[in-house]
Amino acid sequence: MLLLPLIFLIIHGTNGQMALDLDEIDKRINNFRRTVEQGNYQFQNGDFLPGSESMFKLKRTSLYENLAMLNTESCNPGNSLPDGASMNYYQIDYLPSDMDPDVIAHFALSQWEEEPLVHGNGIDKNATYYDEAIQNFAN
Repeated sequence: MLLLPLIFLIIHGTNGQMALDLDEIDKRINNFRRTVEQGNYQFQNGDFLPGSESMFKLKRTSLYENLAMLNTESCNPGNSLPDGASMNYYQIDYLPSDMDPDVIAHFALSQWEEEPLVHGNGIDKNATYYDEAIQNFAN
């Protein structure tokens, strides 16, 4: 099964009170997951990522939102997670604090969606990754 990450946006230099269109972000992540699930994610060379029969729609939960906020406020990603757990995140240090948070979120999502295009497939027919460069995308 190919597991794709929930994306947590870590933004330095902000007050943590920016409003994001979370429903739009959820929709975009799940639409992308559906494309991968159905085996329709195609590379420029014509290859496809393997599909999955057990990739489920993600639902936003207050637990993950709170973990994301804790990690954002501490500027130390991952420290609030229990042992054995991991989290993928996107960190930006160089954008102005008044930049629209939805623009930043869509930029982070685009970076994640393009990982296989930048680093190559790196995922075998069993939908497990063999190339460390694709780890953040695959987890």
